[in-house]
Amino acid sequence: MSKLDGLRAPRVACVIPTHRRPHWVGEAVHSALEQTLLPCAVFVVDDVGCAETRRVVEQIAHGSSVPVCYRAHREGRGPSTSRNLGARAAEGAEFLAFLDDDDRWLPGYLGAALAAPEADLVLVGRWDFDGSGARRPGKVPAASYDERAWLRRNLGGTGSSTVIRRELFLAIGGFDPELLSGQDRDLILRAMRAGARYAAIGERLLEHREEGPRITRDARTILPARLRFLRKHSHAMSAGDVVYMLRKIVREVSRAHWRSA
Repeated sequence: MSKLDGLRAPRVACVIPTHRRPHWVGEAVHSALEQTLLPCAVFVVDDVGCAETRRVVEQIAHGSSVPVCYRAHREGRGPSTSRNLGARAAEGAEFLAFLDDDDRWLPGYLGAALAAPEADLVLVGRWDFDGSGARRPGKVPAASYDERAWLRRNLGGTGSSTVIRRELFLAIGGFDPELLSGQDRDLILRAMRAGARYAAIGERLLEHREEGPRITRDARTILPARLRFLRKHSHAMSAGDVVYMLRKIVREVSRAHWRSA
């Protein structure tokens, strides 16, 4: 029996940022509407105003008992601005659950995340899919929070695996639009410093697609993003951690250049 049985389920809104992926965004929306614990609303936020994306979303909305809202904007570059706009639009929701347009939740995702007792920030395990369609075990979030460990590497957080109390999210300023990668880890660190209660769901309930072009693999975005992350959080790092991060940045940028060569 779910810990939510017999209790009032917290109102959770799903926020999906999208950028020219009408062929995938429909799958993401459907996965939110097939949850055993339904969201109170789904917000799809499109940063280019793609006509085909709008058509796909509005077609799903027409037959849905859950409100599905399409929003278009040109206010920023990258998914963070879209997530933040969706979060602000989700008035009345107690929690925000973010889902990237190329990912999918398994049906028990929201039920498991919202069953975590008194948590403000919940991370959920994932499956990874590559270009061949093969599924392999992906990251499972660390069972307990350790700031130094999170500063050094991502221990299982991604946009699509993050559920956070809306009041907390807005209080810390949401996702950083200037971070074109690493936004999830930055958000987790700031939320925990603000006093968030952390919970991890070890079960893999997210399907994370890794095929196609990705900002996080682009050498042009990795370097400025990593340096911004370092500037924001170096005050909490030891000298050894800073050196470790700088060496890691060099390795990441080198790999990205090699892949694009």
